[in-house]
Amino acid sequence: MNTIPIPNASDSEKETISKLVQKCLDAKSVDCEAWEKEIDERRCALWAVGQ
Repeated sequence: MNTIPIPNASDSEKETISKLVQKCLDAKSVDCEAWEKEIDERRCALWAVGQ
């Protein structure tokens, strides 16, 4: 079994992503493609920094 690294996010980045997720949840996933894209971009940036 291999260990999968999980990148660390700053508290402010965690809060920002959390707020974006909450917006999608509140919208019941209707018309939240832009928020999902931003979440994905931020998540990918964390992986890039963590390497």
